[in-house]
Amino acid sequence: PVSSWTSTEFFYDWTFASPYAGTIHCPSNEHKHNSARNNNRQIWKSLPQSHIPFHLLQDTSQPILLFDDIMLYEDDLHDNGEVSLNVKLRVMPTCWYILQRLFVRVDYVCIKCREVRICCSFEDVPIASGVDGLQKQKTQSTQQNFGKIAKSNTIYRDVTWRGATWEELGELGLPKDPKLWRDENGGNNALSQ
Repeated sequence: PVSSWTSTEFFYDWTFASPYAGTIHCPSNEHKHNSARNNNRQIWKSLPQSHIPFHLLQDTSQPILLFDDIMLYEDDLHDNGEVSLNVKLRVMPTCWYILQRLFVRVDYVCIKCREVRICCSFEDVPIASGVDGLQKQKTQSTQQNFGKIAKSNTIYRDVTWRGATWEELGELGLPKDPKLWRDENGGNNALSQ
């Protein structure tokens, strides 16, 4: 009954922005009894830095066995901007990788970009350490430059959330023309940089 509700707040996002960042379905017996509770939050362990081995994804000697770009939804927000949610999937001999990107632009109000990266390597691989780890992986490949190991058959997830109001774009030196913020190139805009 309506009279038993304790909250009068109504959360509705007319931009269709989704907070979804992935779900783990764990078939092992240890999680079956707690699957509803563990489904999204407690199985993921927070790590101080990314454990995604980006150098594997940049290895052009490895063939891409499967690639797909799936548009889940897009809308023009009644001519007030745009929203799109897509998923890119790549399978290589060494790993698989998923990128889910949510892009929201409300003209002259705000811009948001949420990226969820999920990766699994088929063997233990070193990953770069430090804040500029991705750059180290691009330029150096010796074992001594890598501090951590991405374990084989372990799923790693990175969630990145970027957003700015229209006023903040100008303060950051970014363009304020809505035409320059179209997501036609799958997120290749100033907010994704």
